[in-house]
Amino acid sequence: MGLEKIIMEEVKGRKRRGVEMAVFISDVHIPYHDRKALTVTNKFLDLYQPEKIILGGDIMDMYNVSRFDKNPMRSFDLQWEFDEAKKVVEDIRKRNPKARIIMLPGNHEDRLQKYLWKNPEICGMRALGVPYQLGLKEMGIEWKKEFTHKGVLFTHGDFATKYTANKNLEVHGMNGVSGHKHTQQTIVRTNRHGKSTWLSVGHLADVSKAEYVNNPDWQQGFGAVYWKGRGVSMEHVNIDKGKILYAGREFKC
Repeated sequence: MGLEKIIMEEVKGRKRRGVEMAVFISDVHIPYHDRKALTVTNKFLDLYQPEKIILGGDIMDMYNVSRFDKNPMRSFDLQWEFDEAKKVVEDIRKRNPKARIIMLPGNHEDRLQKYLWKNPEICGMRALGVPYQLGLKEMGIEWKKEFTHKGVLFTHGDFATKYTANKNLEVHGMNGVSGHKHTQQTIVRTNRHGKSTWLSVGHLADVSKAEYVNNPDWQQGFGAVYWKGRGVSMEHVNIDKGKILYAGREFKC
């Protein structure tokens, strides 16, 4: 039996047993995304059929409206960037028609809001907002600041400290998943109320295009969360050179 058929049977078994799955994807940074990483991520979604997909912020880069100095050789038309991001999000929706998809804003999406605030006469126009430009409502994709499901908080994250997972767990005090830092970290703590886990997932960006850092300590990947009754399991899904190694199996582009 081929790998795809084996996983399909496992997915059927998972659903029969009432095990729910969510995938958290963050920091794609379109148009500076890694196409191989995105392709293999879509393959993972095709095979595992998660009930929920959370697009955890910084899906777009918003380079043109950044407050930082810009390289004119890298300047893209903002509408073109929206169009490219919409293609990616539409593809995820088409591949996962039954999944509940939630998109969260990250600090890079917030770049547009901050830019508009400097021009208050136009900042209220719906057509200039991320949900409108991407057509999220038409695709049946929810736009939320953060999302909580069965005791797990999904958020882009505000902390870029060395121990970002530890900081998030300290502040939020519950199970959670975040992006923002571009590193894979896990912290588990136990107190009188029980055990809590925080997962800081990696990214799907092309590191070679990150002009503001050299040889960053970043890791490509995303997060997978499983629920069964009151139990929850939170795992990293690692990507290396366009390949995923997960549950002892390798997925290629």
